Amino acid sequence: MKTVYKYFDVEVKLETLWDIKEVVNIYLDLISSYDKNELIGHNFNKYYEKEGAKPRISVRLNLNMSELEKVVVKKAEELVNLGKIVEFDRNLHAWNEPEFVAKAHEIGTACTLRLKELMDRNPEIYKKFLTRKPQFMVHLASLTLNKIGFDFHIIWALLRDSPVKTAEIDSIAEELAKVFLATTEDDDINSDYLERFVHAFFNCSESSNSDRLFYDWAITSQFWNALAKSYKK
Repeated sequence: MKTVYKYFDVEVKLETLWDIKEVVNIYLDLISSYDKNELIGHNFNKYYEKEGAKPRISVRLNLNMSELEKVVVKKAEELVNLGKIVEFDRNLHAWNEPEFVAKAHEIGTACTLRLKELMDRNPEIYKKFLTRKPQFMVHLASLTLNKIGFDFHIIWALLRDSPVKTAEIDSIAEELAKVFLATTEDDDINSDYLERFVHAFFNCSESSNSDRLFYDWAITSQFWNALAKSYKK
């Protein structure tokens, strides 16, 4: 079925935007208005520019009937009255992105929902996540990519800056890999799809800080890994 997405922006407090639990709970409140037959696909992204736009969550919905748009508007109004969100755009707009982008964002969002669920079960891991979020996220993403089937190795010297040990989040990475593999076909996988997936996962779970650190660690590790592989006995 062709993806026909609509989006609307939800304004939140800045401290809410950086809180994975609060963001996910708001998002789940909004999409809980629909059953599986009504909501074909969904994802979200967070935005904050220090100058100009206010902190917001862009909620993207693929509904099977345009008449259903008023349902989420009503739910958002309830969240404003409860003080969970500040304000929202009452008009849904077309989200014109390629199919692969929509799918990658759906999976990135799904991984964040699963991560939040797993951290709810393990408060100690959540506490460590809060200490150094970008380092935690890059460490977790590297493990997840390996569980999926990619050869992705972050060198030991960089992982020393992570707030968790590999063994502590290995099972979480395993669960996130299952989310990815459950809906991603072999033909989906290319560089553009992977970039959007990783970006979406970082954005929903933390911020663009994870993106930047991921590239720094990946490029540095790639140099040393390539050098090691070039050794001739």
